[in-house]
Amino acid sequence: MEVISKKQKAQAWLAQQQSKLQCPLCGKPFLVTETSLRCANGHTYDIAKKGYVNFCPQSKSSFYEKDLFTARGQVLQQGFYQPLLDKMVSLLTANLAAATCTHAAFCHTATATAGLSAATPTKTAPQTNSLSAATPTKTAPQTDCLSAAAPLPIVLDAGCGQGYYTAHLAQKLSSSYAFLGIDLAKEGILQAAFYPSCAQFALADLARLPLAPGSVAAILNILSPANFAEFARVLLQPGGLFIKVIPGPSYLQEIRALLGQNAYDNQETLAHSRAHIKRLQEEHLFYTLPIAPAQAAAFWQMTPLSGKKVLPQTAALTQITIDLHLLVGSL
Repeated sequence: MEVISKKQKAQAWLAQQQSKLQCPLCGKPFLVTETSLRCANGHTYDIAKKGYVNFCPQSKSSFYEKDLFTARGQVLQQGFYQPLLDKMVSLLTANLAAATCTHAAFCHTATATAGLSAATPTKTAPQTNSLSAATPTKTAPQTDCLSAAAPLPIVLDAGCGQGYYTAHLAQKLSSSYAFLGIDLAKEGILQAAFYPSCAQFALADLARLPLAPGSVAAILNILSPANFAEFARVLLQPGGLFIKVIPGPSYLQEIRALLGQNAYDNQETLAHSRAHIKRLQEEHLFYTLPIAPAQAAAFWQMTPLSGKKVLPQTAALTQITIDLHLLVGSL
């Protein structure tokens, strides 16, 4: 296989999906060149050497800093959220594949991965994921998502952070879907760009997505704010799949206890989401896992709950609870 750079891979991905992209400033379609995207009004966005595109060049630094994303990457790579990743694979495979078969434009996406299913959460120590973004890679990125004769349906990870779910889903389902991860935190996108997958990443605002109306087959909104109006604009109508994940009341309850905080109240977010999601189905993931001291420090640092406080040396953080509420439907 010919070795291609991250920038070349990005250019190929963007060129293949060109008809589904639009300028976030004026809404005009893009012309994709080897180095940039340019709309009819002259708005130009360069493809970075690392392969991502910055659609918000004037944006200020976000609240989320490099150390937070580094710690979050350590936690994710050690498999603490593997049940959620498995659930995403299952939902995309079962629901999206079934829905797209009713639309001639997407019938070519029927996938051989239909046998994949969500794993049952266990209390055993999590396994380390094989796909890693801990250090830059010089290996050729996967190109399955670029080999299709026609553009594959886009799965948008809106608020992707450091790209864990985007990259791992692309590794599993790249023969059927093209994955795009966006976030407004530059440190997160910089880390996402290290993943050796065929997913595409971009720095973009959830309120001004660089996507044309009805251009996205599915949207994932995992532990991130939502912009339902913008999501509904870009999601395929009808048949588009929307998956939102919010914390449950017991999410990271051990850290909340150390900080003297009450259980998380998710009722307002649940009510707001339920009001926007059609054909709503709800699922719940709940499990508690043991953690070692180094893992406890990473959990403490990865969450905005702790701010910049230091984990007390006397803290007995020996387990962690993952409590997640999934809302699945359309917009």
